[in-house]
Amino acid sequence: PDELLTRMASPLEFAPFSVADDGTVLESRSRRERMIAWAAPLSLAMVLSIWIILSSRLMLTAMMEENENRVVEIMLSSVRAEQLVWGKLIALIGLALLQLMAYLFIVSVVRFTSWTFLDLPVLTLALSFVFCVAGYVFYAGLMTAAGMTGWGRFAGFLTLIVWIPILVWDILASDPNGNLARLLSFVPLTSAVTMFLRLNLTTVPLVDIIGSLLVLIVS
Repeated sequence: PDELLTRMASPLEFAPFSVADDGTVLESRSRRERMIAWAAPLSLAMVLSIWIILSSRLMLTAMMEENENRVVEIMLSSVRAEQLVWGKLIALIGLALLQLMAYLFIVSVVRFTSWTFLDLPVLTLALSFVFCVAGYVFYAGLMTAAGMTGWGRFAGFLTLIVWIPILVWDILASDPNGNLARLLSFVPLTSAVTMFLRLNLTTVPLVDIIGSLLVLIVS
């Protein structure tokens, strides 16, 4: 019979699904959706890394140029050194935040129009934004200090360290709360990107979130 023949040709019909930590059965996703869900955090982390590198190098370049053409000496005749440094930091941080908001707007449009299946809790997005800003401020301060002390040409190589979490993406994705992930989360040079990836991959322990953020702030 046709029914028996069909069942013999295809005896089992599989329906993939996933179960959350609390036992909730999640909606099954297509192969395309699973690929996007896997690649989205990596792609956003790469954009974040590029943003941190380019924006912090802008601070470094500005300091080096002003040191070479003696603009700093002229400005120091009317303002204190602390005012000059903080003024430049606040101005360029504001510019960088404007760029970041533009990136987030584009991502939000894609998320709510094409990738509606992605689950992005508000708390995760807020923490990701905080780590993005903290990571940039750390690098901006580092580049400012390097530009003022004459180590600017060498300090640029430090920004390459921000790519380490991207290079070990496979390890972080397979074990986002493992030893390597936690180690990179507490190193200031890699903390922001690593925590961004972890927050978008799994539930990160509260002690890691607070500890990593404190390390960035102090640094």
